[in-house]
Amino acid sequence: MSKVFLALSGGVDSTAAALLLKRQGYTVVGFFMQHPWQAKNDNANEAEQIALRLGIDFHRMDLAEAFQNIVDYFTDEYFQGRTPNPCAFCNKTVKFGVMFEEMNRRGCDFLATGHYIRRRSHNDWLGDDSSSLDCFSLEFDPEFPAICRGKDAGKDQSYIMFGVERAKLSRLLFPVGDYEKSRIRELVSEAGFDFSGKSESQEICFVPDQEHVSFIHRQRPGMNTAGNLVTTEGKVIVSHDGFEQFTIGQRKGMKIGLGDRRYVVRIDAKTHDVVIGCREDLKREELTASQTHWLIPTPKQPFRAQVKIRYRSPATPAWVIPFENHRMTIKFDEPREAIAPGQVAACYLGTRIIGGGWIDS
Repeated sequence: MSKVFLALSGGVDSTAAALLLKRQGYTVVGFFMQHPWQAKNDNANEAEQIALRLGIDFHRMDLAEAFQNIVDYFTDEYFQGRTPNPCAFCNKTVKFGVMFEEMNRRGCDFLATGHYIRRRSHNDWLGDDSSSLDCFSLEFDPEFPAICRGKDAGKDQSYIMFGVERAKLSRLLFPVGDYEKSRIRELVSEAGFDFSGKSESQEICFVPDQEHVSFIHRQRPGMNTAGNLVTTEGKVIVSHDGFEQFTIGQRKGMKIGLGDRRYVVRIDAKTHDVVIGCREDLKREELTASQTHWLIPTPKQPFRAQVKIRYRSPATPAWVIPFENHRMTIKFDEPREAIAPGQVAACYLGTRIIGGGWIDS
């Protein structure tokens, strides 16, 4: 009987994952990722109670050091004028990095999470998505599974999987990925669990109040990033007290009266200028990315794909042009708005994510 190391958060999705794994005959070992930035231990206690009710082993994992690396990355990115993606960074380094090693150490066969992602065989994916293969310059290795969008399009989390090592994919399980969220809630309710009074998990688990500016200031006290809001023509409009409070595409909170709507177009970490413009100024036809990582054999030639530039943005058609030193350029068929350095450009073929990189410009 295979043994599964399951991330158990105390929420509905990981509880459903535990139920589904048990029904499939796996021996489940639950773990809770504990770190100093959690406001309280309620979730850990709830996860432990869920494990007790399900009759599975449970462990609290002290991940203070691993999460310090995430916090440092998150903080430094903002102070470099970029928009970080801590979930993608965490997936690569902690969930499917540190915890993958812990899974091996404990003699487990698989690592599972409650992500809305589907792991499919290459042939199963090919049968459904063959119409997406309009470029033949790509290679595929059928021995490695395909990582695909979750069935529930509104909850799909495949975007943050681009950086996971390909060799690990066959040992990852995503039990809830084949279900709609509504059905997941029904499953846990039918099993006697009541989550009606529990809100959805927070987007950034180490910033409990979601006040990222005050959080990063606590990490780097004394940082001075004050500067000016300037137009695309270079005209100074007003001063600001820190560029880390702005993100590309932001409209609210600038407190300027220029008559029409203005958006953050660019952040210059060297001059501390925050450049604002009209919506048209947000549109760009291409981007460059570095630290690319592929879930298929590394592409050598340009190819067609659909590309997401943010977790909540749609994937749209583009040419992907790979270069040496883990870099790529993406040229979109239609201009995209608010391309933010620091975010992930994730490449898809139909439902399958095949890789991506960190946006530089």
